[in-house]
Amino acid sequence: MRTSVLAVMAACLAVAVHGLGSLPIMDGRYVYCWRTGQSVTLTTLSSAKNEATAEALNCGLQMTFTAPATISVGQAVPVTWTVSYDPKTITTNSIGLTLPFPVMQSPASRDVYQIYHSNIHSCAYADNVCNAYDNGVYVRDHTSNTLANFSANYSATYSTNELSFPRAGSFIIFAHIALPGDTTSERFDFAVYRTITVSDAVTPTPIGLIVGLSVGGVVRSLD
Repeated sequence: MRTSVLAVMAACLAVAVHGLGSLPIMDGRYVYCWRTGQSVTLTTLSSAKNEATAEALNCGLQMTFTAPATISVGQAVPVTWTVSYDPKTITTNSIGLTLPFPVMQSPASRDVYQIYHSNIHSCAYADNVCNAYDNGVYVRDHTSNTLANFSANYSATYSTNELSFPRAGSFIIFAHIALPGDTTSERFDFAVYRTITVSDAVTPTPIGLIVGLSVGGVVRSLD
């Protein structure tokens, strides 16, 4: 089954489609990336503007993404993600990413940033996989966007507990970052995936019921 899935993914990438073709590898480390002929300031992208698609080492950047495997309905999901690169090998990427990274000015702070977009997205676990172009189905609100620059050790780390789910089910969550390109109509998007199972919240059994049953089946309140 795994061989079949990888074969489908390879075929999709060969024709530079915007989607993933099948379920992505969701280990919190395997990176997918896209170059798009649109501004990094946009929150909705057109797949027709896709210029390159790659994955893993061909993306140039590395990412790690940690999140709990299971959680209850309504419970905050604590997540952490890191993006990094090796200046000695980054130029071997296949999407046209180069050094030095371009920067974009924030209208709010007037500061400039290399990473203009970074947050968490989610969708229902289904064939319609969410990615930089497709929100998938049953979309939760994305977490707040965070602008940042790479540190002296060529990395940036983020964390949040903003995300929660109002119903039970299996979901895909992914850490998403976007860098500006050399022009205002070019951007580079990166994503790394995990799955999360959301279960119904457990309703605690009243203490009075437990005590009553333990002394002969007569239920008495402790109040």
